[in-house]
Amino acid sequence: MTVHFIDTINGSPTLQSLNPCAQQLSQGHTGQYIQECWKEICEEFNIDKTKIVSITTDGGANIVSAVRLFLGDDPRIPCMAHCLNLVVDGVLREINAFSVLCDHVKRL
Repeated sequence: MTVHFIDTINGSPTLQSLNPCAQQLSQGHTGQYIQECWKEICEEFNIDKTKIVSITTDGGANIVSAVRLFLGDDPRIPCMAHCLNLVVDGVLREINAFSVLCDHVKRL
């Protein structure tokens, strides 16, 4: 989990980023379980859930569900890097010549 926020240092707003924790999930990665973990993390680090503006995630159904359960319908922002990766993977699979080239390179 990475948290981004604006802090006022010396009277000047400054963007800050912190990694408060990394947590191994001990159950199935359901939306319900993930949002329960997020709730526990917020409580542990005294993060007011009402001040969370958005959550950036991949498009996995479990993650989309977790965000919806945790904050409602609007605050999820799809990760553009993940979306671009999915598009490129899909296009490359459709280009047979590129697949053949990749197979040759893998054998080198």
